[in-house]
Amino acid sequence: MNKYKDIHTKWLAEELQKIGHVLFKTVRNKRNPDYEVYVFRNTFKFDKDLTEINKKVEFSAE
Repeated sequence: MNKYKDIHTKWLAEELQKIGHVLFKTVRNKRNPDYEVYVFRNTFKFDKDLTEINKKVEFSAE
């Protein structure tokens, strides 16, 4: 498991922060300098929460 996880969407980074994950840092997106990449520590709980958020989004889109 990688030590850090990059999140490329602001809404997802905000959702992760709402449930208690601490933003490690932000960096400029190399492909599109107008945007930021949100970097979080990658833990088992982080991975689980990220999966749950993505499942909710997929479910609500159907």
